Amino acid sequence: MNDSYRTLSSPYERSKLILSIDGYDVGEEGATLSDPELLMEIMDVRERIELAATEEELEDIGKKNAENIEKALKSLEASHKCGDLGAACRWTIRLRYLNTIRNEVYDLVD
Repeated sequence: MNDSYRTLSSPYERSKLILSIDGYDVGEEGATLSDPELLMEIMDVRERIELAATEEELEDIGKKNAENIEKALKSLEASHKCGDLGAACRWTIRLRYLNTIRNEVYDLVD
């Protein structure tokens, strides 16, 4: 019961489940190899995290990332509503990486 609740309460996990029912696998790291733009963006953010000299810089990265998460969630919801599972898959993968960045920044600031 707890696992089901966690899956349904997390937009990423919920989307991943819905997509898996339709044959999409977004849980693999290799799923992003087809999107070099996303990889470059993530590498850039991770580099900025590494180079951040102050907690303020990390918080700014975190705020920008939170904005990107909100945009991704809105686009993910729209993709699911209109039945565009390819776009939903791409947004789900993006959300996975944005969540990872959020956790990295949170761990460093905390």
